[in-house]
Amino acid sequence: MVFSCIYRQKHGPTVESDYSRHPQNSSCSPGSLELFFGRGHTLWIDNFFSSPELARKLKVEHSTDCVGTLKLNRKNVPKEVKNKKLEKGEIIARYLGPVTVLKWCDKRNVIMVSTYHSADTGGF
Repeated sequence: MVFSCIYRQKHGPTVESDYSRHPQNSSCSPGSLELFFGRGHTLWIDNFFSSPELARKLKVEHSTDCVGTLKLNRKNVPKEVKNKKLEKGEIIARYLGPVTVLKWCDKRNVIMVSTYHSADTGGF
């Protein structure tokens, strides 16, 4: 099933579902993103939509994990993660409650937010 998620943050983050762009790929009606809340699903989001506050809200208020890339200019990104210069293969992560903000360096820096993962990379 394909659906798009509209994220609005004028007065705090809210999550709405929008099936109007892909009605042929969806058997659900608008507003039915709530059907996925609290059922063990993980929402994968790109850096256009993601923020630590959205991740916290999805986890705390809707019992739904989320994972996604993150822009460093978002609110509530820890200063240590923003300012740390990393060499290839290094990683830094900070936690605030259920939210992990993580940055690692591959060919370039990759920043992500997750309520599903931790910074533990052992066992890979």
